[in-house]
Amino acid sequence: MIGEIIAGLFAVILSLVAIFVVPTQALSANINNSVQTIVNEAATDFIDQTRAQGYITTRDYDELMYTLENTGNTYDINVELLEQQYYSDGNGGYISTLVPTTDIELSDYLHPATGEEMIYKMDAGDYIQIQIIQTNVNASQRLSAIFMPGAVTSPEISVRYGGLVGNEMS
Repeated sequence: MIGEIIAGLFAVILSLVAIFVVPTQALSANINNSVQTIVNEAATDFIDQTRAQGYITTRDYDELMYTLENTGNTYDINVELLEQQYYSDGNGGYISTLVPTTDIELSDYLHPATGEEMIYKMDAGDYIQIQIIQTNVNASQRLSAIFMPGAVTSPEISVRYGGLVGNEMS
């Protein structure tokens, strides 16, 4: 009799999990997929536009930040700028190399204390790359942690994209 009550209680709990938690987990995973797509498109659009025009404006950067903020997640965003430099190879020729621009924090440069709109210019052959990594724990990760305690909760949303600045800019 007690065994039947325990088995019945277990069946009810299992049914509730199947009815509520599983669909919620699936919905959360679908939302993460949609957010990943939004972040991918935002990063791609930002980099491709920058590569085509040869510069970054305050407005371009702010539009990227606005799109990312509207996903409801927080991110670590790193924009890496590499300048193309040429060195003599000692035989009358030149060797091209990309050197990090370490003296600039893009967000600070594009948002000076004066509040004016700024433009960060690049040359053809320079390289720009963005890396966006989710820093918060979202609903899907929380639900997974309930059923898999101790599971590593790595960032579910992550993008890395970049390329050379073209010579089609004026």
